[in-house]
Amino acid sequence: MDGKGQGERRASWPRVFAGLSGSYLVLDAAEGGARPVRPMHTRTLAWDAIVIETAEPVLTGSAVALNVSGVGLINGRVSAAAPGGFVVEPRFESAEALQAFLTKLAWLKKFFGRQARNQRDGDRHRVAPRPVVWRGPSRDDRGDLYDISKSGAAILADRLPALGEAIIVGAVPAVVTRHFETGFAVRFATPFQGLADALAQLAGTPAADA
Repeated sequence: MDGKGQGERRASWPRVFAGLSGSYLVLDAAEGGARPVRPMHTRTLAWDAIVIETAEPVLTGSAVALNVSGVGLINGRVSAAAPGGFVVEPRFESAEALQAFLTKLAWLKKFFGRQARNQRDGDRHRVAPRPVVWRGPSRDDRGDLYDISKSGAAILADRLPALGEAIIVGAVPAVVTRHFETGFAVRFATPFQGLADALAQLAGTPAADA
């Protein structure tokens, strides 16, 4: 494929504008120095640039590892500073890794555009992605609440609980009913009467085991 054809093909690759939660690690820390994992949010995700919002500046040229809800681990280098954050140029180890990344972005773009398949009954409410904590039998983890109804919710996440597993999302008991391309869906143990109450409880912290 010539340069023009390659450029046209890349121009059609998905670009997602979404505030997904996650974390990053600066890999260029001095040997023996601390490498703290810091929280962040995405602004834009694409094959050639990921715009990160975070309170901690990172030097241009630094190697970083990102962990993004619904997308997973991404390695790259900081290519520029941005207001309230920085821009990362992703580095993919193989064509297969790039394709897997593009597939997730394409699904996310459809999901945010309300074109992806949904199997939940009742009115659904799309909300701006917001971090939630969920607890399963063996571990705690984090994801992003994206879509909610009286009976359940969709959560963007990299690590998925097992189908049929009983978990607690925020302060809400639920059962995992489905996996999708970039996360999972749950059915609440008790349906909610209103959206405000559901969001408040989902934003809570799972209680520790007695």
